[in-house]
Amino acid sequence: MNEQCIWTMWWQGEQNAPVLVKKCINSMREKSAGRKVIVITEENYLQYIELPDYILEKVKKRIITITHLSDLIRMELIYRYGGIWIDSTIFINYEIPSEIYELDFYTIKRKYNPAYMSRNVSKARWSSYLIGGKKGCRICSLIKILLHSYWKQESTIIAYFLVDYFLDEVISRDREARKLLDAVPYYENDIFFMNRIMNKTADREIRDEVEKQIGIFNKLSWKATYNCRNKNDEKTFFGIWINDDISNEIQLQKVEGKELKLSKIKRYFKESFDKLKIKRFGIKLCILSFGHLLIQARHGKIPDLIDKKYNIKVKNYLRKYSDKLDNMSSSL
Repeated sequence: MNEQCIWTMWWQGEQNAPVLVKKCINSMREKSAGRKVIVITEENYLQYIELPDYILEKVKKRIITITHLSDLIRMELIYRYGGIWIDSTIFINYEIPSEIYELDFYTIKRKYNPAYMSRNVSKARWSSYLIGGKKGCRICSLIKILLHSYWKQESTIIAYFLVDYFLDEVISRDREARKLLDAVPYYENDIFFMNRIMNKTADREIRDEVEKQIGIFNKLSWKATYNCRNKNDEKTFFGIWINDDISNEIQLQKVEGKELKLSKIKRYFKESFDKLKIKRFGIKLCILSFGHLLIQARHGKIPDLIDKKYNIKVKNYLRKYSDKLDNMSSSL
């Protein structure tokens, strides 16, 4: 397998993916400079990697979701073959620079802005939705071991961004891993800019200026509502960039705001106060988890305090796994 291949994933198969995902995967092929793009699916993932029986069993029982299985898969693939993992909702606007493949480790690293990045575990130092490296990548190897260790013992996820918590520990504890991250250049463009303006009218007067702000990698969402045209039948940026050759397809059926908020709150409550989670992690962490989900990106004394206490609780619990890093590092 070529170390310069591109990995992505759509569990149900590319042919069954939403229009947005198909466009993103096609953009990877078009901007790959001839490098192979491999789409991981339910049908083929075990052709490329091996996973322990205890993990496969928990996948079958849906204890490990497809989202968190993808974390395991991407670390395995990069460690085993090398290459770059790009989430299937990332649109590639320009050819991917060859310099990226020369790095022992690569990820999207941005300059830290505490105004809106302080709540993210990574603090903009990495992005697990775009991560890569050479075969045998040290960072991916250590995270892979930590994830395996976690799922061998656990039957529920403590935090949605588990892989980020482990990556934070790897960078903090392992000097060689920290050097690899330090060597990654900053990504200067706003990777979410394209997503924010998708439904804005593609006025010719501002189109050129807008397109200058779009970088190589652009994080979108298949769950978002993107329209080809606005209410005045004028083309949006979505219609021009992504969806210009098909009918005015909407990614998700619109839901009234109040209903959407209520359904989210119910889902957050169910996720946070699962009986197994309460038993395993304790009621305090579950309460903080619920608060953490409710506040999302809000800032202020109370949201920041909830977020701080939640992160401390999660990190303290995960320490029994990350404490093993010292022994792991010396054996690599």
